[in-house]
Amino acid sequence: MKNVIVSAYYAIPAKFGHDVYLNHLIRFFRSIDCDKNYIVFFTSQETFQELKLVLSLDVMGRIHFVLTPFEALFSVSYGDLWARHATLDIEKHSWQLAAIWSEKPFFVKRAIGLFPDRNRYTWIDAGCIRDDNHEKYFKLFGTRNKYITKDDPCLHLMQVADKEKKDFYTGFDFCIGGACMFGSSDAWIIHAKNYAKQLIRY
Repeated sequence: MKNVIVSAYYAIPAKFGHDVYLNHLIRFFRSIDCDKNYIVFFTSQETFQELKLVLSLDVMGRIHFVLTPFEALFSVSYGDLWARHATLDIEKHSWQLAAIWSEKPFFVKRAIGLFPDRNRYTWIDAGCIRDDNHEKYFKLFGTRNKYITKDDPCLHLMQVADKEKKDFYTGFDFCIGGACMFGSSDAWIIHAKNYAKQLIRY
């Protein structure tokens, strides 16, 4: 069973400029092994048209694009919440970026609806393939199958290298990242349900 890799990109205020992310997207798409992975990619009509200009027809044909306006995303309806958070963020991320981060489980849930019979669904931030070394190792991504079965109830998160604590929080730092997460369809659907419930409650 092929792994389903899910990602998204919108040209919103972010850490870097749009041209930088466009280069990351090119690396991302050309390095995925499509014999072992399906790619479901959410983006706007405008970005889709840009990608058609910079990616080969072969690469474009291996991607299942889902064209969805940014304004139509579930998490964007909570823009006031993300705007309040942005005022507290010392790293000065935009509220739009926070909304995209929040949307990850809902992107994956929609991908499950498109390809419901796969063992594993993986979210990867499209912008995280940033150099030749990343691209080299990303070619192996999704080729190992020993870590999950269809009935695995857990959502698996990425562990990143330890970093020094920052002065704006205290407590334990387990160095868990959200750039790469994978799990079965059941794990993602449960996560999306609980996340939405908490988001509405919050």
